Amino acid sequence: MSDSVNNTDLNYLREIAESGQAAPLLGGRFLSWWGALTTLAYAGHWLIAIDMLGLDGSAYGWMWGTYLVLGMGGQFLLASTFPASKPGASSVGNRAERIVWQAAGFALFGYFATLMVKSFVTGSADMDFAYSFAVVFMVYDVGLITTGALGESQTLTRAGIAALLLVPVAAWFAGTATSWLLASIGAALCVLFPGLVMLKNEPKVVE
Repeated sequence: MSDSVNNTDLNYLREIAESGQAAPLLGGRFLSWWGALTTLAYAGHWLIAIDMLGLDGSAYGWMWGTYLVLGMGGQFLLASTFPASKPGASSVGNRAERIVWQAAGFALFGYFATLMVKSFVTGSADMDFAYSFAVVFMVYDVGLITTGALGESQTLTRAGIAALLLVPVAAWFAGTATSWLLASIGAALCVLFPGLVMLKNEPKVVE
């Protein structure tokens, strides 16, 4: 079965190359999931920050803790149910996509896990959380532009440029409640929307 899928994948890639096209990237479901979750989490943080929900500071910890649990649970579920016969997985763009976003994910996890542990030790939320908008979108910029270039995806490349343009905006509004609203909008534009476009353009499963 595995050999059959591999041969089909190679034939698909050969046809794509001969037509002068690039194999569609297959990470749309993952970008869509994290994009939707991050958009909602940033929006929730903003609503708490402007006291729209009437919640105290402890709500931040519960919300972001839930974000992490849901995010990782959804990631593992999507990965475990990913169709093995999806053509194009062996393309340069898709191999690069997996590696780049794994590295980006580990980098962001290390950054925020450290801030969480530091906050627990000191007994108060670390100030670097308030400035994390810029850090996150710098990582998005690198990941999106790299995978967009190697996968020949204008959608991802444009999303990466948008993330790059949001970095100085993030620096300007750092430490303000407005930054969380802007981060929510940015996550929708740079991650959720490109993910949905990629998901729509994915090739069908090979039977």
